[in-house]
Amino acid sequence: MPVLVTAIELVLALLFVLITRELFALIVSCGIHINRRLGMLLFTLMILVQILSGSRFPAAMLISSLVLSNVLFQRGNDYAGSMLSTTILFASLLYLGSIYSILITALEQGKYVELGSFYLILVARDTVAGIYGRLFSGKVMTDISPRKTWQGSLAGGIVALSLWLWMAKGMGMAYEYAVLQGLGAGILGQVGDLLGSALKRTAGVRHSGSLLGRMGGVIDMFDSALFTLPFWYFFTLVGTQK
Repeated sequence: MPVLVTAIELVLALLFVLITRELFALIVSCGIHINRRLGMLLFTLMILVQILSGSRFPAAMLISSLVLSNVLFQRGNDYAGSMLSTTILFASLLYLGSIYSILITALEQGKYVELGSFYLILVARDTVAGIYGRLFSGKVMTDISPRKTWQGSLAGGIVALSLWLWMAKGMGMAYEYAVLQGLGAGILGQVGDLLGSALKRTAGVRHSGSLLGRMGGVIDMFDSALFTLPFWYFFTLVGTQK
């Protein structure tokens, strides 16, 4: 494995450990009991297995975590609560572990420019939508986030699509796939942003964490990207095939 990919993989591993830590804290703040120490231990083991073995999507580790967590979460006869906690922990580990695997696979395939461009258009979409919502009145999308308007979301989506079509042309992506990918990134990016806001609202906090000071936590920086990445990766693979 190239040295650069290995170094980036270690940085991403640390980043995802921080994301997992914040996510578990938010879940607990929502009133759902999960064993955060167990979850962090299992996620760290998943990452170490992938780094040391080079394997992706470690299903065996995930299945083991499901069985182990189900045993450790048992509280008397509260099987419903135990299964809810187990399911949430398992889903969190499965999704974040898969996103990490997709990122590393994309890097191994040399998709540095594509990844960077993908994140930049999501930042541009969020920025334009936020500025529009502050400067102009419009119909609020949801009470979850009163500053997000339909008009602002549309403006952000147009900017994201325009930027992506321009970038995709230089990457040799088929036009029809680039259009679908740009539209999907704009829509799913908004959905991911709203889901992050809903989770924080339920937890009764403004930010996912305090690691980045006034900017909030790590999830605040990557909520849209975490939700959109699988869709983006699929269309990048299909759209760049010769």
